[in-house]
Amino acid sequence: MSSEETTLVSKIDRKRDYMVMICAIFNLFADTVEIITPGIITQSVSCELNLTKSEEVALDVCLYVSLLFFSVATNFLLGKFKRRTLILASSYLAVAVTVICAGVPNFATLLISRMVLGASVASNYIVVSVYVTEMIPDREFYVKTMSLCSTSVSAAGAWIGVLAYLALERVGWRTFILLTSLPFFFPQLV
Repeated sequence: MSSEETTLVSKIDRKRDYMVMICAIFNLFADTVEIITPGIITQSVSCELNLTKSEEVALDVCLYVSLLFFSVATNFLLGKFKRRTLILASSYLAVAVTVICAGVPNFATLLISRMVLGASVASNYIVVSVYVTEMIPDREFYVKTMSLCSTSVSAAGAWIGVLAYLALERVGWRTFILLTSLPFFFPQLV
């Protein structure tokens, strides 16, 4: 290979690395928002749907148990499907479930939607992490990417807190849930 070809290949590789980095940052940001949101809206949901304390606990336990179960289950899916297919499927499923969560009429449908949300977020989180590891061969750039991904998780926690402070009381929990699904659209735009 000539030096011009090597330079061109390295520019293409670096561009791909940046695209993977940006997608990973937005995906992990969106996942974190969806994990934190149920804890923020529990009081509003409880008041509107007249939930008991045990039902409130069941909603949170259901979400986190499904996160755990599907984190493990996703490891088996990794060998059967392409990474990009799993990322897109879990992202779109999370958006669909978030919209369904915003319109649930009762505790049972909210419980089911929380389980499916946990499944899609867990799958997305695991697959994105594996995808970044596989797609970025440069270890220094990989470390930078993972550091920025960790920062995006912290930023998501801050963002959802500020958004809740500014909007939850004004728009209600159903509209608030729809607002929290917006970050899932960003990776697909890149």
